[in-house]
Amino acid sequence: MQTLEFNSINNSTDNTIEVYRNNLNFNVLYVLHDGGGGVLYAMYDIIRNLPSNFNVYILRGGIDKFRLYKYRSGSDYELSSDDRSIYHNFKLISEWNIKHKYTIKSESIRQYRQIYRHILFEYHIDVVHIHHLIKHTFDIAHIAHDMNIKTILSIHDFYYVCPSYNLFDDKGQYCGGRCSPIMTNDPIKGQCYVPKNIRPPLLKEFIAQWREQVRDMFSCISEIIVPSQFVYNLYTNFYPEIKQKLHIIEHGYDSSSYEITPADNLKTRPIRILIPGNIGYHKGAWFITKLKELDVDGNIELHFIGKLSREYELEKVGIYHGEYERGDFNKFVDEIKPHFIGIFSICAETYCYTLTEAWSSKTPVVALDMGAVGERIRTNGGGYLLSNDPNVAYREIIELSGDVKSYLDMKDEIEDIKITSTSDITGEYVDLYMKNIK
Repeated sequence: MQTLEFNSINNSTDNTIEVYRNNLNFNVLYVLHDGGGGVLYAMYDIIRNLPSNFNVYILRGGIDKFRLYKYRSGSDYELSSDDRSIYHNFKLISEWNIKHKYTIKSESIRQYRQIYRHILFEYHIDVVHIHHLIKHTFDIAHIAHDMNIKTILSIHDFYYVCPSYNLFDDKGQYCGGRCSPIMTNDPIKGQCYVPKNIRPPLLKEFIAQWREQVRDMFSCISEIIVPSQFVYNLYTNFYPEIKQKLHIIEHGYDSSSYEITPADNLKTRPIRILIPGNIGYHKGAWFITKLKELDVDGNIELHFIGKLSREYELEKVGIYHGEYERGDFNKFVDEIKPHFIGIFSICAETYCYTLTEAWSSKTPVVALDMGAVGERIRTNGGGYLLSNDPNVAYREIIELSGDVKSYLDMKDEIEDIKITSTSDITGEYVDLYMKNIK
C-alpha cells in the first residue's frame, strides 16, 4: 500500500488518451463515501456477483483521507453488524492525505482532480460507477468524460436534488425538494438537516447554484440508475433532461434459507410489531414513541433490532434485541414472532431494504405512506399504509389487528411477491458496463 501526495503531478488532461484494455479483462472503478448503510451494501452486492474477468477498484472518499481498494476476487469474509466489515474483502492499495478543507460549496478541488486523474490513468479504468459523491467533488465525472471513459451513476438518496439528502427542511419536515420560505438567515436555526462535516452554506440560499452544478455533472454521465419509480419521478421533476439516461433497477436481495415458524394469525395479545434498522429521527423515532404513549391499555408490544438513537430512549418503549447481521433477520423474526414489521420513516425512502427483508420473512408490514415504501406496498400488497398522524395510525393498527381476514389476505399477497436475487440484478449491471466499455 502506498501513500501518495501529488506535489508535482502534471495537471493537464490529454483528451486523446487511449486507455489500455485487453480482450478478457475489464477494470471498473466504484466511487462512494466512507460511510456504511444501504449504499455500501448495494455496491457490494454487485461486486461480489461480477464475472471473474472484472477487476474491481473502490475509491472511498472521506474528509481527511481518500482510500483506493481492490476487490479480492473469491474472498468471502463473514460480515458483521458493522457495515464496514465489507472492506475486509478488499485490499487497500493506495491512500491520500487530504489537505483541502472540504465543503460541498467547493465545486472543484485541485488535489481531488489529481487523485481522480491518477487512478483513471494508472489503473486503466474502463468504466466508472459512482454510488455516492458526498465528500467528493463532481470532478470525477468531468475528468472521466474528458478521458473518454463512460460513467454510470447509481442514485441512492436525494443528494443531487439537495445536500439535505433526506429532504428535511429547517423545521425537520419532509419538503420533497421544494424549499419552504426562508424565515431566518441564522446559519444554525435556518439550516436544513445536513451532515455538519460537509460544511454546508445555508441550503435554501445555495440550492439554485447546487442544482446548476448537478445539472452540469449529469451531462457527463452516460447512464443513471434509480431503484424505484418514485425516485425516477422525483428526479425527472427537477431534471427532465435526464429522462433518456435513466434506468430503474431494483436492489437485489438473497432470501435466507432459515426456516421460520410463523406467528399466530392475530389470535393473541399484545400485537407484536418488530421495527428493524437504524432508528433515529428520519426513521420515525418520535413517531414510534408517540404510538407507545397512546397505547395506555398495552395493546401493542414493540421490538427493535438494529441501532437505536440514544436521543429517543426507545429501549423504554419496547424490547431491544441488539444489532443484527444481514443474514440473521429471519432468525430474529423466528424468535420474536412479530405479527407485523413496522416501517415508520417520516421521509421518503428511495427503495427500503427493510421492506424486502420483511416480505422475505413472510411477515406483513405496517408502514407510513412515504416514497418508495408506499409505492411498493400499493403495487404489491403485503402491508397496510398508515396515516402520518400517530393518533390516527394507532387506531388503524388496533382496527387492523382485529381483522383476521385482511391479515390473511396480506400474507397471501406476500407469497406472490417476487424478490429478485443479487446475481440477477448484477446481470443487468454487466449489460450496462459492456454497453459503455469501448
